[in-house]
Amino acid sequence: MALATPEAHVPDGWGDETRRRLADLTGKKAPTAIELLRADPNGNELSELRSVKLKRLVAGSAEADFFLLFGPGPKIEAVEFVSGSQKLRAAGQVLSTANFQVAFPEGSSARLLRRGILMCSAISGCEAVLFTPNSVKSVN
Repeated sequence: MALATPEAHVPDGWGDETRRRLADLTGKKAPTAIELLRADPNGNELSELRSVKLKRLVAGSAEADFFLLFGPGPKIEAVEFVSGSQKLRAAGQVLSTANFQVAFPEGSSARLLRRGILMCSAISGCEAVLFTPNSVKSVN
């Protein structure tokens, strides 16, 4: 699964070194980045851990970005609309009760700020997906 993370595909060669070590350990050629993106079930698993299906919130299609503040439990302590469809501005209440797979060490008092996108489709309903931390480049 480590090779399926975005950090494994950085240009400084870190992923190449990881693939070489994996090949040494397993005796098999480690998958390339393209192979991982096309067929690696662990990559899908990582994406699924960042996703939550929600009830239909609006008629038709819409999407919006939100900030979510996670606290121990984990529980969502705050949700803030960032940008996107005004039809979803009030979706913070639904997002605040969503069950994201976020883990905290036992006894931790840490808070974790994550950015996510809420996508709603007339056909499939709504889904919230947390962006990977390295993909968030600004706060707006």
